[in-house]
Amino acid sequence: MNDRLKAYAAANVLVVAALEPSIVYLTELLYGFGLFNLNTESKHLDKHFLKQIFNYDLIFFDLSHTQFEVNCQHIQNIRATFSESYLPIVGLLPAVNSLGSADLRSANESLSSIKEKALHSGITDFITLTDDAIDVSLRLSNVLEAQAIHKTTQSQNHFLENLVAHRTDELLIANADLANLNEQIDKSSDEIFERLARAAEFRDDTTGKHTERVGNLAALIALRLGMPEDYVGLISKAARLHDLGKIGIPDSILLKPSRFTPEERELMMQHCQIGAELLSGTESELLNMAQRIAISHHEKWNGDGYPNNLVADNIPLEGRIVAVADVFDALSNDRPYKQAWNKEEVLTLLKSKRGIHFDPDVVDVLVDIVTPDDSDSYGTAVAA
Repeated sequence: MNDRLKAYAAANVLVVAALEPSIVYLTELLYGFGLFNLNTESKHLDKHFLKQIFNYDLIFFDLSHTQFEVNCQHIQNIRATFSESYLPIVGLLPAVNSLGSADLRSANESLSSIKEKALHSGITDFITLTDDAIDVSLRLSNVLEAQAIHKTTQSQNHFLENLVAHRTDELLIANADLANLNEQIDKSSDEIFERLARAAEFRDDTTGKHTERVGNLAALIALRLGMPEDYVGLISKAARLHDLGKIGIPDSILLKPSRFTPEERELMMQHCQIGAELLSGTESELLNMAQRIAISHHEKWNGDGYPNNLVADNIPLEGRIVAVADVFDALSNDRPYKQAWNKEEVLTLLKSKRGIHFDPDVVDVLVDIVTPDDSDSYGTAVAA
């Protein structure tokens, strides 16, 4: 078991499978990873059983048997029932040689169809009987880490809400200093936010500076667009969480240096929804803006973006701003999987996508801010 997976040894796991070989394979696999809190279910999941799903930290569905359509419906029901929770659901795919196809191409097409159907149903990731155990353990670590962060965020939000309510009642009764309590809450919220920002940049930015630069550049753009001071301050922080959802993406995809397969691209695109889910359910103005950015920063001006194909001004302004700032900084700096572009090349690309991918006004403002010989003028231009 890898060190990351050891932290989740107490996780409650459910295996939904009808075929004995699948149950045996998953049981032995999970026991080998040290995940012993394991239950299996081979019958149809009724409404009563669905209510108990929330007790699990990870669910496996066998996608190889004749109940595939039924299991896809179960997954949809789970997602509908727990729409505000991040519950990892992993599918066990059938082996290619078991699909009964006449040739390898037809078998791969059948497997792709199974994956597409499961993805639309709400599956989080896939494994197969032939996957390397280390790769599977990394995938499970990723989905369990994402769920742990979501639970921590919810718990901290509930803690803060309860703390505010309790302390406010005390202060109203005792006529104490309310400003002191607000200061404590602000410090706690700032610390939580800072930890979320670190998590967002931990895996694919070795310098830890990408999200900070994106926040600074987004604030400068907002300022030049004439946005109020409060808005500028919010976006400088909220922009740092634009890729929080990448926590739920496997390393094998997130750090892949070559082009994605269609299935890998589908999984990668889910980081927008994952980030939005992690940031949902709060009354914080800052986290609400961060949630809008997470879900919209890959939308395109012409409507060809994802996940919702929004067009032009229907895309939140903060999403349009961060889209430009993110692409500019990502291309202008070295990443684990690519070398930096020359800034002239980056600006040429952005201008060529003006009114197609990006908001024309935002691109124009960026061009005014950043010049090819200005190595990092925006990096510290806006103080938090």
